[in-house]
Amino acid sequence: MNAAMLAVAAQGIYDRFIAHFAVCFGRAEPRELFEQIIRALCAGLDERKNAWWLAEKIGLLVPQRVQSFFHSHKWDPGSLRDRLQSYIVEHFGEEDGILIGDESGVLKKGEKSAGVQRQYTGTAGGVTNCQIGVFLAYSTSKGAAIIDGELYLPGQWIQDRPRCREAGIPDTVKFQTKPQMLVSMVRHALHNGVPARWVVADEVYGNNGQLRQELEELRLGYVLTVPKNYRFLEGCEVEAQNAAAWWPDGGWKRLSAGQGSKGERLYDWAFRSLPCSIPGWERGLLIRRGIADPTDIAFFSTFKPVATPWEKLVSVAGGRWNIETGFQQTKGEVGLADYEVRTYTGWYRYIMMTLVAFAYLAVTQIALRQAEGIDEKKTRRPTSRRL
Repeated sequence: MNAAMLAVAAQGIYDRFIAHFAVCFGRAEPRELFEQIIRALCAGLDERKNAWWLAEKIGLLVPQRVQSFFHSHKWDPGSLRDRLQSYIVEHFGEEDGILIGDESGVLKKGEKSAGVQRQYTGTAGGVTNCQIGVFLAYSTSKGAAIIDGELYLPGQWIQDRPRCREAGIPDTVKFQTKPQMLVSMVRHALHNGVPARWVVADEVYGNNGQLRQELEELRLGYVLTVPKNYRFLEGCEVEAQNAAAWWPDGGWKRLSAGQGSKGERLYDWAFRSLPCSIPGWERGLLIRRGIADPTDIAFFSTFKPVATPWEKLVSVAGGRWNIETGFQQTKGEVGLADYEVRTYTGWYRYIMMTLVAFAYLAVTQIALRQAEGIDEKKTRRPTSRRL
């Protein structure tokens, strides 16, 4: 396919993309701004995409129209989220899909931005003044994208309703833990027809018994990181960190959890089946051990259909890298962390716009590579972060 044909193909992808999302905007002005802002978000790498930058890219002398789009124009970010999920299902959907939960922090100054306070974020590697977003990504053999995000509101915020109102947080918004937020997003994705069989997340979520129970009620398999002191048998004093010693050397399997920046992510893995009263399902403890450093051990609580070989859990566990990659790319390419909005609605609108912009880039990149006959699986940019 020559350059002219690729250009036509790219234009077709863009036109269908715009048509898919334009229905979220009833009036001409926000619909026009939507397209202009999407173009701007996709236009520059590693540039801070604040309102002034977006206005300049659009051709405006001042940022008021851009700010109005995020603050005062009438459009629903929830509707945009629902269209985003249907768009990703159309292009990436598979029955064996993986839903991936994680959080990301954005450092903030002051006390006015919705949900801001001193709290731990892995972005800074410690406690700092920041906002925390809990996100949901979707991954299949066809591709991956972040498909939802919720702003975490600490209990101190919810207890201070005047402060909430000042930040545009409705009185109907109640406190939710991060695991509760993740379950809510999973349920919404399933309601929207996102096909998935698995959920993966780190130990903030894996160590929450209520979350595991709700995923089991949904009959979703999971591979959830748990801490080393996780007690994997009810009423048993044995912790996960002691279980690794139970396997003889011959009981470990060297398996890949997917492609990394330096090739296959190879580790030694072991699995123990655990009691489960749900017919047709099996709980278990999956252990990952480093090859060069056998003391580098990670533990995963698992839930799978009994007919599923446990080796499948390894590839599912490796799916968690896709949300780490998604954070890196959405921050670097479409400005996920560059917002300067303070209100609750402003946060959701900006975040959804960046997720929609990145979905367009992800779909376009894969489609054009396929048109050129390039194997996308071998060229997808990996991340160096670990599970």
